[in-house]
Amino acid sequence: MTSWRKKRQDQGWLSEHFRHHELACPCCDVCAVQLRLVDALERLRQKCGGAPITVTSGFRCWTWNETIGGATKSKHCTGEAADIVVAGFHPLEVAELAERIEVFSHGGIGTYPDRGFVHLDVRHGGPARWTG
Repeated sequence: MTSWRKKRQDQGWLSEHFRHHELACPCCDVCAVQLRLVDALERLRQKCGGAPITVTSGFRCWTWNETIGGATKSKHCTGEAADIVVAGFHPLEVAELAERIEVFSHGGIGTYPDRGFVHLDVRHGGPARWTG
């Protein structure tokens, strides 16, 4: 871990633009998110010209996931997923840009255009695509 990252984590930062509370479970404030997800979100922000990314759902404990009706094998619960909105971008545009980032192109990309967000995950085992 770089000294910059360690110093910032002590102040509640996971990366240059993402804070612990943005990716933490709203039920218990645990933030067991994988840093490769956070790093990929940073790369996506760059591809979006620096547009702010709002995380609408990051890490979820199993209790919270069940409470909100999440998938029984949700990648949110393993710290591998985030649902996001990018200011000024349609979800389909975000998905297209995410395809250009290796961990997302090999992971999961779910678009929810009617609900205004994109699900991105860094799963192993091959890509998954869906529209909700």
